[in-house]
Amino acid sequence: MRQSSGTALFRSFSGTLARAFRWHRGSTATRPIKVGAVQESSAAKAVLSAPRTWLSDISWDKLQSLNLSQCELQSTQPTPNRASYDAVRQAWDAAHNQPMSLVKALDLCKESHDKAPFVFSNSSTFCLVAKTMIEDLVKSLPAVEAHIVRGTATNYVAGRVRKRELLEILRIYESKWSSQTHESRNGHLEQRPDV
Repeated sequence: MRQSSGTALFRSFSGTLARAFRWHRGSTATRPIKVGAVQESSAAKAVLSAPRTWLSDISWDKLQSLNLSQCELQSTQPTPNRASYDAVRQAWDAAHNQPMSLVKALDLCKESHDKAPFVFSNSSTFCLVAKTMIEDLVKSLPAVEAHIVRGTATNYVAGRVRKRELLEILRIYESKWSSQTHESRNGHLEQRPDV
């Protein structure tokens, strides 16, 4: 029996899943729902594209402590990369409290990951940030679907999934998220009360 890497298996599975959802989305999911004369297509987009402070809880100090914990798990010393550490820290400090779309926040994580400010556990640190960032969104999904979204986001940050694939997976769940959640005054998602 031929062994395949986890990445190859993930790509195969996510590719099959994306094709299946693309077929399904063509039927009803991408069409706007008519309510009287008003169309509700923008409600789904608001969850992912509306500016929100996705990374406000993750300051550079918090990022360093995440890297420290990841290094401890791998029995390595947290070591800053002299070539990029200061530049990435300044960019992170300037952007992490700014309102941005979910994709822009994931882009910030990916750009920071790609510049490798940490010598050890760089990838696992930024993937953990992405996973933490979207946890509120996926907690309402079934376990397998939540795993797919988490995996797609973290693999995008690590460079194993292209942006087009990330956007396809996120668009699949936009309508579910917009129907189950709304944004509170402080910018965090809350469950809609049952009426």
